[in-house]
Amino acid sequence: MKIKTLSLTIALALTLMASLFVMPISAADNGIVALYTFNDAANVGKDSSGNGHDLAQFDSSNVTSADGIATFGASDYLYVAPDQDFTDALTDFTFTARFKTSGVPVDNWCPIYTGWDNDAGMALCLRDGYVCIDNKSTGTNWLHYQNANGNDLYTDFHQYTITYNSHTKLMNLYIDGAVVVLSGGDANGVAIADLAMNGSTPFAIGAAANGGGWHGYSFEGQIDEVAVYNKALTAAEVAALQTVPMPNETPEETPDPAPETADALSLGIATAAMALICGAVVVNKKRR
Repeated sequence: MKIKTLSLTIALALTLMASLFVMPISAADNGIVALYTFNDAANVGKDSSGNGHDLAQFDSSNVTSADGIATFGASDYLYVAPDQDFTDALTDFTFTARFKTSGVPVDNWCPIYTGWDNDAGMALCLRDGYVCIDNKSTGTNWLHYQNANGNDLYTDFHQYTITYNSHTKLMNLYIDGAVVVLSGGDANGVAIADLAMNGSTPFAIGAAANGGGWHGYSFEGQIDEVAVYNKALTAAEVAALQTVPMPNETPEETPDPAPETADALSLGIATAAMALICGAVVVNKKRR
């Protein structure tokens, strides 16, 4: 019995020590559905999340990528086949992308599109002076944020993030990690009821698409780091997306505190494990 007790204690201690070498839970289970980094010039629409949601060039589209940034012309876009549209099943969601335009939009330019022109869906659109979210819902279906900061909001890289929580019915728009007030709402977001994503037109980057030949609202410029999540990211999670520098920024060289934190944690766990072993040995000696 004493041997069994000692063995179990040592086994527990060794398990704790082994946990030092196990990688922590990573972004693999953070709700990401698709990720387009544009790092593969030969397959611009490759889904880097591992979920297999690759996008295709539409007809004569010639979306190119260099240094992880995709360039879109007036008639260029990437889309998923309508019968494979992974956005149809989304109830809660987050769409995020970094982009800059090649000029000031004079009409709707859609870097992110999921089919609002038909029976369901949502689109992020730019037009002169506004950032708009069009959604096929009952009630408020044309949301906008008026650009008061000049055209650099379009012609410089910025990160745009849209979140929707089906429980609270709130939709939010973030620019560079900070929430902005949309028409009809406040800092908490805008109430959107009856929002469905299973429209007849597919998810596309760079224009509106229906897979049957029609396209419009073309985006002209560069897009980087498009991601789709099956949950509404929190404000803190959206802010965390900004830790990766923009394409036009040089990352600051700052020391990473993570190794020190990890070393301290490892030392603490190792000390506790050794204490368990030593304690078990002492207890067994006394029992003898």
